[in-house]
Formats: sequence, structure tokens, C-alpha cells
Amino acid sequence: MIIDAHVHLLSPRTRRDPAESFAGEGRFLSVEMSRPDLRAVWNRASYENLIAEMDRDRVDRAVVFGFPWKSASRCDWDNEYAAECAHRSGGRLLWMAVFQPGMAAESVAGFKQFVNDPNFLGMKIKAQFQDHSLANIELWRPLLNEVGRANKHALIHVQQPISPANGNGPLEFLELMRAFPGLRTIAAHFGGMLGMYWSYPLARQALENVLFDTALGLTAGEVAAAYTNIGLTDRLVFGSDFPMHSPGKIIADLKRKLAPEQLDRVLGQNYVRAVARFNS
Repeated sequence: MIIDAHVHLLSPRTRRDPAESFAGEGRFLSVEMSRPDLRAVWNRASYENLIAEMDRDRVDRAVVFGFPWKSASRCDWDNEYAAECAHRSGGRLLWMAVFQPGMAAESVAGFKQFVNDPNFLGMKIKAQFQDHSLANIELWRPLLNEVGRANKHALIHVQQPISPANGNGPLEFLELMRAFPGLRTIAAHFGGMLGMYWSYPLARQALENVLFDTALGLTAGEVAAAYTNIGLTDRLVFGSDFPMHSPGKIIADLKRKLAPEQLDRVLGQNYVRAVARFNS
């Protein structure tokens, strides 16, 4: 079984909105949604396009979520769309929600509305999109406490250290994990290479409940091989970052670098075990 743990879907209303309407979004998204070449990528983030790619690349299931917008309304639109897509998929899609952490009471109430949905897994965070920092522990506390209470998990963007941290670099992520040691978490994009520090006791302790996804373009296979060499095969889960990257391209790169038994675990077995453990 192949499970893609990192897939973006944007609501039709968001995809139809004119470029100028995104001026009030975070620094990153205002550019992404106004430049025609970048906007064309994100306009592919629809249910129909995703299912077509999954069929082509033989992906059995996927975990979908929208963007963490500064606009709480846009967060709501994407949550509604992700839930709707999961419902209509016949079990192929699961979903996570996005929230505006600056509106703590409203966001916690929204999270509680979803917890009984059998397709709902938890919360996606990208602090940069909302001009926040993962190191702002009190900002995230109300929502992450609720994630823990509900036995759900978080998927958190971690920036690669060759780029500006923008509030979501490896150090900020470690600070967040130390503040929430019991939080069940998937660190996106190989966790900003934090797995390479697994031999350091302080890092390993902070990452005790963390898995790493492979959403790192066409270098995914090489980094996955490095992680397996230091004993982290069981902590890797497949993620494509669709529509930024095609699931098939990431799978092909992983196939070039991993042994078949390792590949089976990364492409699906690890995620099945993790979700069972996360929700126990």
C-alpha cells in the first residue's frame, strides 16, 4: 500500500479568487498566489487532479489539507473542502485541518467540531505562511493541547537550514517539541535534516514522538537513504507535497535509493503503524 502523507488541496473559492485579494496574506503566500507561474501550480490543487495523479502513480491513500492562511475564513474554506473531498473519496483520502492560531478560542472550537469525523487526523502547521514562529510557544499552546487531548497528531513544516528559518526552522521546531513532549508529530521535509542529529541525546529526546516525511522534491531518495543508514527507516513516511511535486517522481527517486524492504516501509507500512499508534 502507498500512502501519501503530505498533499495540499485548495478550495474552489480560493482558487477562483483574484490575485489582488491575497495581498493581506503572509509574505510567502501573497507572492505564491499572485505570480502567474506559481499560481498555476497551486490552481492544480483540486480533488479531481489529485485523484487522477493517485490513479496514475498507484497511490492508494492520501492525507490532504489546505494552506494555513492569515485569513481565518480561507482556513475555513480549505477545511470544508478537505473534509468534503475525504467524504467523497470512498476512503482514499484522510484529512487534516488548518487554523489561525491568533484566534485561539475560535480555532479550538473549530478543531473540536472535527474530532468525531472518522477521516480527520489532526492539524497542519506552517508558521511562515501566517507570519508566526514555531518558537512562540504560548501562541500554539491552545491548539496543540487540544490536538493532544483528542489523540490526534500534527504535521508541521520544518524549513531546510540552507534557507532563512522564517519562524519554522529546525531550532524553532525543536523548541516546540521540547514544550510539547507528548505531541505526536510528523515533521515535514525530513524535519529540516534534524534526523541527522539522532545520535545527540538532547535532539533524540525532543524527537521521541516525531516521524519525518519525504516531501523534498527530487532529493528525497538521497536524504531517505541517509536517514535509513543511521537507523531511522521506521520513522520515515512518504509525502509528495502535491501539487508542488508529483507523487510519482518522489516514488521513483525513493525506488532508486532504497532497498525493496525499506521502500515498502517508507511508502506505506510506517504510516499505517503510526496512525494506529497516534490514535490509540
